[in-house]
Amino acid sequence: MSPGPRVSRTIAKARSRALRDGWAPRWVRTEADAQAVLDHGCYFDQAATARFLNFAATFCRHSKGEWARQPFVAMRWQREQWFGPLFGWKRADGTRRYRRGGVWIPKKNGKTSCASVIALYLLVGDREPGAEVYSAANDRDQAGLIYREMAAMVRQSPALASRLHPIDSRKTIAYERMAAFYKALSADVPTKEGINAHGVIVDELHALQVRELWSTLAYAGAARRQPLLLSISTAGVYDPASIGWEQYQYAKHVLDGTREDWSFFALVYEAPPKANWRSPKVWRAANPAYGVTVREDQFEEHAREASDSLDKQNDFQRYRLNIWPQQALRSIDLRVWDENHKHPLPPPAADAAPARQWYGGLDLGGTSDLSAWVRVSTCPHDPEAVDVRCRFWLPEALLGPDSRHRNKTLYQQWADQGLLTLTPGNVADEPAIQAAILADAQAVNLVAGRIDQLFQGLRLATDLTAEGIVMAPMGQGFAAMAAPTKKFFDLVQARRFHHGGHPVLRWMADNVVTRSDPAGNRKVDKARSPQKIDGIVAAIMAIAGWITVDDAPTYQVVIIGGPGAHP
Repeated sequence: MSPGPRVSRTIAKARSRALRDGWAPRWVRTEADAQAVLDHGCYFDQAATARFLNFAATFCRHSKGEWARQPFVAMRWQREQWFGPLFGWKRADGTRRYRRGGVWIPKKNGKTSCASVIALYLLVGDREPGAEVYSAANDRDQAGLIYREMAAMVRQSPALASRLHPIDSRKTIAYERMAAFYKALSADVPTKEGINAHGVIVDELHALQVRELWSTLAYAGAARRQPLLLSISTAGVYDPASIGWEQYQYAKHVLDGTREDWSFFALVYEAPPKANWRSPKVWRAANPAYGVTVREDQFEEHAREASDSLDKQNDFQRYRLNIWPQQALRSIDLRVWDENHKHPLPPPAADAAPARQWYGGLDLGGTSDLSAWVRVSTCPHDPEAVDVRCRFWLPEALLGPDSRHRNKTLYQQWADQGLLTLTPGNVADEPAIQAAILADAQAVNLVAGRIDQLFQGLRLATDLTAEGIVMAPMGQGFAAMAAPTKKFFDLVQARRFHHGGHPVLRWMADNVVTRSDPAGNRKVDKARSPQKIDGIVAAIMAIAGWITVDDAPTYQVVIIGGPGAHP
């Protein structure tokens, strides 16, 4: 017989404590579990788990499909990985260990039914006086899914129907005997204030865009004895500033031990991003209800369909395997983008080498916006490639205590890392940007610059001209942008756009969406791009100078700096 998996001393010690105290040591599975036992006096109450499972099987019935009207008998994975830990783990005072949590699971694994049973139990089975239980979602339709499932369960159960009163017009279930209620909330109505939540279930967190609602719900149970905030979601489209990605990452860090949080319940079923998405073995591993609520024949059919289309592959991997696609409309494949980081860029001092000529592009932000200055130069190791330098600025008011900007956390992180320069006020600081461009021009051989020809750009171009630098105004339509846009994409595809792995520029590359005119000319589209792409626009303007400097008599060029210049 082969030995079982080795466990750490901490886990072994916690299991010994469990044996001593008379409860099953098998529930101590992670370092977080061991920490909860040894440092916080937590324990596992098998009777509490049994109480929830009995409630589900006795009072709750499925409402749809082949399972309709059958009792909700938890599957093994639900008992062992979800309901058991969530309701069985207790703190030293007898309340639940977990107060927050995230469950990330592919579609068709019974997510809505599970959420409905949990919400009903929190409402009537948790012995909480005046319980307020909520489900929340991004819009009214999504918010109504859990309500409809709960209402159907109530109406199928004489015991629940005698206590609970569903009100369809308000998506509310009243429990008058206990002065308690359940209510469905959505983000597309005014902000929810003043709620005193015993339980909150957030459905499809990946779609939630309103951070105010999330913040309200996160603290809504502060006055309760054992509140529970649980998000249950499938993967969304990757956006590092989104609430969904933030919470998914948090759950992953709790699971792998890089984040110590013994009070956070994390459960993630997914396929690894580089796994063979066509493999039934991968399907089975990512879908705990595979072969039960997830039909194998339908899975195979959807996989065959996905083989013919990149869009369908994205959908299959996202909805069926819980993999976050990089973007909804992929203009730049991030795998290809990352392969452009072939070698580290030379130190900034090397930019002043006599043979190096630089071409700049400035995308000037307005109120509450990023500004980007990007320089490109022919790579010394490959005459067909460019090396890229970036600067980014942001009005610091966007990161102030009263700011509710969706990217606030991400921008602050970049500012702390020195990747983003904060400027005073709430509008683009043109003098600071002008000073930085002047510093670059004095440090390197800046041959040509491009700037948006709109009013702000013309004003700054005039100021720079007075300092001895002429930035050529450049339109943003197809006529001006098509050729450098094509060259930009050609460089990226050829792995010859050496960006040095700059995180801000990578994020912007991931946001790029393009559009074409009837003649087939292509340009990036700020309006359709889901997030900021200012750095990419600036890079394309810089490339316009790089590819036209020898045959562009309409541009006035002034060479600043020269051999031997240093930053």
